Amino acid sequence: YHSLNPPLPPPEYYSEPPDSVHSRVTAAAAGKKAQARVVLVTGAAGFVGFHTALQLHAEGDIVLGIDSFNNYYDVRLKRKRAALLRRAGMKTLIEGNVCDGDLLKLMLRAGRVTHV
Repeated sequence: YHSLNPPLPPPEYYSEPPDSVHSRVTAAAAGKKAQARVVLVTGAAGFVGFHTALQLHAEGDIVLGIDSFNNYYDVRLKRKRAALLRRAGMKTLIEGNVCDGDLLKLMLRAGRVTHV
């Protein structure tokens, strides 16, 4: 059971310029162990994405998350899930739309993603 009332991450955890996204994604991938996967999880602050990201991170994979934090579901709940992911040690969750081709290419290439 995870408390849904952790402190929220600082604003820079979410929206970032491309250079910042590139440096964070590259840094995350650089910490990869030989057998670890680098997994891009879309909708990482949603219900399924959140639990998937937690499990992959617990298994030792490098998890790069992306979420648009749209209002299809309660945004406050998504922000709290993002805080839980950060507290669990997942350091790279980018606020952005997976339909943004440039952002997606940047994350896939800079992060050396092996699985989506």
